[in-house]
Amino acid sequence: MIDIAVHDLNKYYGSNHVIKGITFEIYKGEKVGLLGKNGSGKSSIIKLITGEEFKYTGILNIGSQLKISYIPSVTII
Repeated sequence: MIDIAVHDLNKYYGSNHVIKGITFEIYKGEKVGLLGKNGSGKSSIIKLITGEEFKYTGILNIGSQLKISYIPSVTII
């Protein structure tokens, strides 16, 4: 069963196209990680999946009985 489905997701910050046509599916029981360079849109994808609203294009479908956990990145000085 698919819990999260994303098709052709795009996100811009001004003229900067940070998420470019991302498509993926996450199935029940899977654990996933997002890897990428700084500014590549990893945090934006997480925020979108966890319900933070912002402008994007594409399709996002999230299952209703979903439990989402994530660990935000932390900078230690």
